[in-house]
Amino acid sequence: MPKFNESFVAEAVYSVLERLGVSPVAARETDVPLLNLLLDEDATFEFVPEIEEVLDVRVPPEDWERVQTVTEVIVMLQEHVKA
Repeated sequence: MPKFNESFVAEAVYSVLERLGVSPVAARETDVPLLNLLLDEDATFEFVPEIEEVLDVRVPPEDWERVQTVTEVIVMLQEHVKA
């Protein structure tokens, strides 16, 4: 699995959020709950597999259940790509 630096992980999260319809400004509101940013339930289900594909990482469902904000998602993903 490739290793990515912290800024790459954050930019990947922002990019995927933007592709799913979140405005670039809102995507960078790191303290906002992720579910509040995504426009509908389908976008929520699209986010997880898309970001995992971009980062070439698989995150256990229980780890996804523990995160809420964009910041928490970025930190959790950074831990997984470093593993």
